[in-house]
Amino acid sequence: MKLLVDMNLSPSWLHLFADAGIVAAHWSMVGAHAATDAQIMAYARERLRRAHRTIWTSVRS
Repeated sequence: MKLLVDMNLSPSWLHLFADAGIVAAHWSMVGAHAATDAQIMAYARERLRRAHRTIWTSVRS
């Protein structure tokens, strides 16, 4: 599982997710601080599409 942590949560949450085996990134590490919710969701959707393409390509090979 991968999570994208919104600016409303502290980056200190990342270590809790890591301890639970969850890969997480804080928005402040990957995007603009003033990004809208729509921009954040678009970023997450694009990363999900890329992950699905990678998995599908791997399965088909």
